[in-house]
Amino acid sequence: MATLFVVSTQPLSGKTALCASLGSRFQSQGLRVGYVKPVASQLGSGNGRSPDEDVKFMIDTLDLSQTWDVISPVVLTDHQLESIMAGKAESLADRMKAALSVAGKGRDVVLLEGAGNPWVGSIAGLSGKSVAEMGGARMLLIGRYDGPATADHILGMAQELGSSLLGVVVNMVPDNALGFVNKTMAPFLVSRGVAVLGVLPEERSLMGLSVGDLARYVGGEFLRGEDRSEDLVEGFLMGALSTDYMQDYYSRRQNLAVITSGEKTDIQLFSMTSNTRCIILTGYRRPVELVMAQAAEHGIPLILVKEDTLTIAEKVEGLFASIRFHQRQKLPIMARVLEAGFDFSALNQALGLAAKVT
Repeated sequence: MATLFVVSTQPLSGKTALCASLGSRFQSQGLRVGYVKPVASQLGSGNGRSPDEDVKFMIDTLDLSQTWDVISPVVLTDHQLESIMAGKAESLADRMKAALSVAGKGRDVVLLEGAGNPWVGSIAGLSGKSVAEMGGARMLLIGRYDGPATADHILGMAQELGSSLLGVVVNMVPDNALGFVNKTMAPFLVSRGVAVLGVLPEERSLMGLSVGDLARYVGGEFLRGEDRSEDLVEGFLMGALSTDYMQDYYSRRQNLAVITSGEKTDIQLFSMTSNTRCIILTGYRRPVELVMAQAAEHGIPLILVKEDTLTIAEKVEGLFASIRFHQRQKLPIMARVLEAGFDFSALNQALGLAAKVT
């Protein structure tokens, strides 16, 4: 059995996307795949068994049958951290070892997904490196591109992880930086003894969320188009200015949610001729019948909310800043990204799976 532990330099770097995509690929090749999120953090909560959205998504994606105690064995809360520091907590290491043992039974590959960074859990003796040693795992570090300093972050973390590290992936690289990362950063990391298994370009559709998720987040009511709830939204536009301004913005962005007052009929109608995925109508003002008819013709969901345009825009901006990979319709997109920039052969060989994978 092979165990791969996916960790990241910082939160929201693409761990879940990589785990889901690799797991799905392994399954398509006839391999039996397990998954564990060894340490989750829920600070500020006293409930140590609250569902983790990443875990729920992975259970659904990989059709996992193990119990939550196996798939998510340790969830750290403020109360639990206080107990550990006071010497009153149970041995979480024993719980972890038991979970990893159960998760590996009958599996060819077990994927472990790290927390926000590899040292979450250190207080309980469950840092990423410690868990990797416990489970005999090789570690794959994924770093979200953030300029040339990304190499510094990756190199520093690689030195901390030591021999457990299998390699790194540089993720979310803008088009204008791909040449630099491939020709300069990746060779530099390799020269320092860090294997680079992938350089993955930024794909805006992977940073989107579904129309249904957006509607639920803003507390909206579908006036029409609820059947398009699974469509992906990649960004938003506050339709409070002129249509000339909107035209310029539309020329640069696609698959947008337009946020505008229910009274602004001109903006609503204009939005339906462009790259719009849904329209959020603010102020609890229903649109005129012409807008309803045009929305039905163009297949544009209309979502009614109580708050004003600025308040909703601020909420949606915060939501986009914390988007996670929880939509199954993103899997084919991520698969294409990996095919173009990830070295599957090197991964299979490092994990001892080369003989099982065609």
